Amino acid sequence: MEANQDLQQVRNQICNWVLITVSICGVPALIGSLLRSVTIGLQWVMGVQVVALTMILAFAIFHRVVPYHVRAGYVVFFFTFIGLIGMLKFGIVAGAIPMAVVSPILATIFFGLRIGIICSSLTLSTMLFIAIGVINGTLANDIDVAAHAALIPTWTGFLMVVVMSIAAPTTAIVMIERHLTSALALSRRSEEELESLVAERTHALELAKQEAEHLARTDVLTGLNNRRAFYEYATLLDGQARRHHHTYVILMLDIDYFKEINDTRGHESGDAVLHYLGNIIKEMFRATDIVARVGGEEFAIILPTTNLETARALAEKLRARIEGYSVHAPKGEVHITVSIGIAKLDPTTATLEQVISNADTALYQAKQNGRNRVETFQSNAVTLFTQGGGTHRQ
Repeated sequence: MEANQDLQQVRNQICNWVLITVSICGVPALIGSLLRSVTIGLQWVMGVQVVALTMILAFAIFHRVVPYHVRAGYVVFFFTFIGLIGMLKFGIVAGAIPMAVVSPILATIFFGLRIGIICSSLTLSTMLFIAIGVINGTLANDIDVAAHAALIPTWTGFLMVVVMSIAAPTTAIVMIERHLTSALALSRRSEEELESLVAERTHALELAKQEAEHLARTDVLTGLNNRRAFYEYATLLDGQARRHHHTYVILMLDIDYFKEINDTRGHESGDAVLHYLGNIIKEMFRATDIVARVGGEEFAIILPTTNLETARALAEKLRARIEGYSVHAPKGEVHITVSIGIAKLDPTTATLEQVISNADTALYQAKQNGRNRVETFQSNAVTLFTQGGGTHRQ
């Protein structure tokens, strides 16, 4: 469809060029006919010429307004009409006859092979009719020609030349048009394929970029956010919370005696422990919570719009679940516990870093008080919430 549109644009441009060329060449003839009409009077042939050339000039000037089919059809009609009138009036020596020969060619260019064949058939039939009429004396012209059998070979040869002069270029035009149509279609298809390929490559690059960004922000071992992503998300969340007067809670979690696991069981067992812990954390918290591995055995969790009571309950649930399971490691079962420190954003914490520091302080206190426990940071005091099975202290 788009190739046909491109071909139509080419045809439209050719039609405009023909109109302009004929207008330029026809201006002297138009002026000459007008001058002769003053001296010898307006004859019908000159009148036809004046009207025909005037319309050519009008179509050339107003080609943007006149529809293509009107302009192209008139050009074909103009050449056919002028050529046949010249042949009718002046016979075989008429200089206008080549115009009749050109008209089927132009019809093929402007409208395609079918219209070109129809125009060729009509033009040749009319020329044959005129030739026979002149030979028989039924049609008069301005040239005295004796109608006898000796003229028949001349007219026959002339008509054969006319037929060949129409057939040869028409065939060439049809082949060129088909080649042009195929070339345009191929070019359009290649362009579409190129655009599709570029779109696919762009999409692939975008996916690769997203994957690279994801990998740059993800801890490979646990699948959680890494330290960089944690601080980026935490900074955004801290800004939103302060603007909208919300709060959030940070949990800092550390695996108890993790160095001993690496030293006695090997790093494969340590990796298994980290992977197991990462899965538990992902399962327990919401998609809106920010969970990350921020150090070797240290994890951080941010709970948006959450109060301390809820955070303590979640932290204790997480601590108890970890304590109740064993990790299947390469060198046997590994039993682990964790210590958790909690701090929240409140009017006394001026920055995100201070909230994180408070949670670290609470985590350090949990380590100092025997591990496997949850502690919260409250302004000037650290409050013990759970110790193993349930010691409570304010």
